[in-house]
Amino acid sequence: MEWPLTAVALIMLAAYALPVANPDVPRRVSTICEAIMWVTWAVFAFDYVARFIIAPRRWDFFKHNLFDLAVVVLPMLRPLRLLRVLALLSVFSRVGGGQLRGKVAAYAAGCTLLLGTIAALEITRAERGQPGTTIANLGDGFWWTITTI
Repeated sequence: MEWPLTAVALIMLAAYALPVANPDVPRRVSTICEAIMWVTWAVFAFDYVARFIIAPRRWDFFKHNLFDLAVVVLPMLRPLRLLRVLALLSVFSRVGGGQLRGKVAAYAAGCTLLLGTIAALEITRAERGQPGTTIANLGDGFWWTITTI
């Protein structure tokens, strides 16, 4: 299920990013993006429940997957669902060259790029339009992310 869930996570990232990057998108596009986000949430919820049901030791599964459960159950953690894209990075680390150094570098670069993008999207969404803010667009959000890192 790793590849399909990675694809779903990337689709969700795009659906989340589009209205943040371009706040003037037509209402219909924004509504479609929101629907995509809810459908992907349902896919993640179904995945968690299915893995829980088939787990041989459910209590161990529960203890080791608290983050997955929290992201599915708590609406205020909705932006953290974007971190599901990190599964893609583990795939890249297996596909990479045979040298450990290359795998570590690829994983670190991928994590930095992904988390930086998510941070830029979130700070832009949170700050845009607020009084006294210096973050007016996604470019400002990326600048904030780069200088913060």
